Amino acid sequence: MITPRRRGFTLLELMLAVAILAAVTTVTYLTFSTVSQAWQRGLGLTESIHHGDFVIEQIVLGLRSSYFPETGQDGSEFGFYHEDGGEGWGNADTISWVKIGSALIGQEAPYAGSPHRVKLTLEDDEGRTAVAVRSWRVKGQPEDFDPDDVAPVFLSTRVEGFNCRAAYQMVDEEIDWMDEWEHTNKLPTVVELTLYLAPLEEGGDPVEVRRLLGIRAAELCWRSGAAPGKTDAARRRRTPRTDDGADASAPRRGSSGGDARDRTAPGAAARDRAVPRTPARRSPSQPGNTRTPAAPGGANRGPPPVPPGS
Repeated sequence: MITPRRRGFTLLELMLAVAILAAVTTVTYLTFSTVSQAWQRGLGLTESIHHGDFVIEQIVLGLRSSYFPETGQDGSEFGFYHEDGGEGWGNADTISWVKIGSALIGQEAPYAGSPHRVKLTLEDDEGRTAVAVRSWRVKGQPEDFDPDDVAPVFLSTRVEGFNCRAAYQMVDEEIDWMDEWEHTNKLPTVVELTLYLAPLEEGGDPVEVRRLLGIRAAELCWRSGAAPGKTDAARRRRTPRTDDGADASAPRRGSSGGDARDRTAPGAAARDRAVPRTPARRSPSQPGNTRTPAAPGGANRGPPPVPPGS
């Protein structure tokens, strides 16, 4: 009886199967590794962007809390200061402005409710670059006060660069950016902030977080400085003057000033109370003829009219 021979795999077939299995395993590993690295990079990028958004939002809140005195007051010590720290992602600009509120300084600061100046720079914090914030009162400082002696508060140690651009006007329908702010007695109307965070991998590009914002308080300083003397001239046109050059709506020295104050009160009722009714002049032939009382200087005049729009 003849037994059939069992045929096995040849060496070539085994080598080919092993090669195919190795190729499939390699492709699977490379795919998984690539997906895993992309996932890690995505998580790192998302976390860096969230961190950058947090830091830049604190700065934005501080700039939106900018303070400038009302029109007519001296605003030289309430201006915006900007020092250009270079070009590229490694630059370190310095900005300083006056604000009100707890942004950047915290609610526990005793001067949060009063005007205080804030200075934002990049400084070294134990071998790492960090965003440093210093703040101090605008008024009531001793003569030997040095802002650099104020202890800084560090917002982040992951920011490696900071760039700022400011502007206040449009040229050819485009924002006229200034690399370094020159009008140190005023505030810019628009500011562009850029933070450069550490790269996700060594030798890579930094992560940029950019924000563009407008400063509402700048309207006060540019409104007051747009046409010097215009406000005073307009006030002189609206306010009547007496012969001696005094403001008719202001109380005179040596008098109670009641009529003068009431004269500027709004409303017809206030005008009726403030302005006494002068008896109408009668001809000499009419009985009971009266004359208006003589004003200082011998001139006969009635009460000054109420300024229009008061």
